Amino acid sequence: GDQIMAALVLADGADLAPAEFQAFLAGQQDLSPKAWPRFVRINTALPQTATNKVLKRELIKAGVTAAGGVLWERPERERRYTVAP
Repeated sequence: GDQIMAALVLADGADLAPAEFQAFLAGQQDLSPKAWPRFVRINTALPQTATNKVLKRELIKAGVTAAGGVLWERPERERRYTVAP
């Protein structure tokens, strides 16, 4: 099946650990663990149009990569995230 990837940009000076993200997702009553993203990409910026819309096609084209940032992976059927190699 399809694998979900979330692409995040943190606020300046913000830090996010995999366990914190996992706790956030677990706290969402309307979000089944099956819907948790398999991959989480954290970058300082995402590709954008001139009107500041995210260029999703560029993210799709890049595939499952950190693209200069950090990539977390959630092993299939698990609820924990680890930094991908």
